[in-house]
Amino acid sequence: MGVYRKLIDPILNQKNNDAYRDAVGLLKKIRDLLKRMEQEEEFAPYVAEVRKAHRPKRNFMALLDAAGWL
Repeated sequence: MGVYRKLIDPILNQKNNDAYRDAVGLLKKIRDLLKRMEQEEEFAPYVAEVRKAHRPKRNFMALLDAAGWL
Protein backbone atom coordinates (compact mmCIF):
# COMPACT_ATOMS: atom_id res chain seq x y z
CA MET A 1 0.00 0.00 0.00
CA GLY A 2 2.89 2.36 0.71
CA VAL A 3 4.02 1.94 -2.86
CA TYR A 4 0.62 3.04 -4.14
CA ARG A 5 0.66 6.07 -1.86
CA LYS A 6 4.07 7.11 -3.16
CA LEU A 7 2.76 6.96 -6.73
CA ILE A 8 -0.25 9.25 -6.22
CA ASP A 9 1.56 12.61 -6.18
CA PRO A 10 3.84 11.93 -9.17
CA ILE A 11 0.85 10.76 -11.19
CA LEU A 12 -1.23 13.79 -10.25
CA ASN A 13 1.66 16.12 -11.05
CA GLN A 14 1.34 15.07 -14.70
CA LYS A 15 -1.74 17.33 -14.69
CA ASN A 16 -3.88 15.62 -17.30
CA ASN A 17 -7.18 13.77 -17.24
CA ASP A 18 -5.62 10.35 -17.91
CA ALA A 19 -3.34 10.81 -14.92
CA TYR A 20 -6.29 11.85 -12.77
CA ARG A 21 -8.16 8.68 -13.73
CA ASP A 22 -5.06 6.62 -12.95
CA ALA A 23 -4.80 8.27 -9.54
CA VAL A 24 -8.44 7.47 -8.77
CA GLY A 25 -7.74 3.86 -9.76
CA LEU A 26 -4.84 3.77 -7.31
CA LEU A 27 -7.01 5.27 -4.61
CA LYS A 28 -9.53 2.48 -5.19
CA LYS A 29 -6.73 -0.07 -4.75
CA ILE A 30 -5.65 1.63 -1.54
CA ARG A 31 -9.24 1.60 -0.27
CA ASP A 32 -9.60 -2.10 -1.11
CA LEU A 33 -6.32 -2.96 0.62
CA LEU A 34 -7.35 -1.03 3.71
CA LYS A 35 -10.66 -2.92 3.75
CA ARG A 36 -8.87 -6.26 3.59
CA MET A 37 -6.59 -5.19 6.42
CA GLU A 38 -9.63 -4.00 8.41
CA GLN A 39 -8.24 -0.45 8.49
CA GLU A 40 -10.82 1.20 6.26
CA GLU A 41 -11.12 4.16 8.66
CA GLU A 42 -7.71 5.35 7.42
CA PHE A 43 -9.01 5.94 3.89
CA ALA A 44 -11.12 9.08 4.45
CA PRO A 45 -8.30 11.04 6.16
CA TYR A 46 -5.89 10.01 3.40
CA VAL A 47 -8.27 11.15 0.65
CA ALA A 48 -8.72 14.42 2.54
CA GLU A 49 -4.93 14.91 2.46
CA VAL A 50 -4.82 14.21 -1.27
CA ARG A 51 -7.72 16.62 -1.86
CA LYS A 52 -6.01 19.37 0.12
CA ALA A 53 -2.70 18.91 -1.71
CA HIS A 54 -4.29 18.88 -5.17
CA ARG A 55 -7.30 21.18 -4.75
CA PRO A 56 -6.51 23.33 -7.84
CA LYS A 57 -6.98 20.29 -10.11
CA ARG A 58 -10.70 20.72 -10.78
CA ASN A 59 -11.08 17.68 -13.02
CA PHE A 60 -9.45 15.48 -10.39
CA MET A 61 -11.74 16.92 -7.71
CA ALA A 62 -14.71 16.10 -9.93
CA LEU A 63 -13.56 12.48 -10.23
CA LEU A 64 -13.22 12.23 -6.45
CA ASP A 65 -16.68 13.74 -6.04
CA ALA A 66 -18.12 11.25 -8.53
CA ALA A 67 -16.53 8.42 -6.57
CA GLY A 68 -18.23 9.75 -3.43
CA TRP A 69 -14.97 10.49 -1.62
CA LEU A 70 -15.66 13.80 0.04
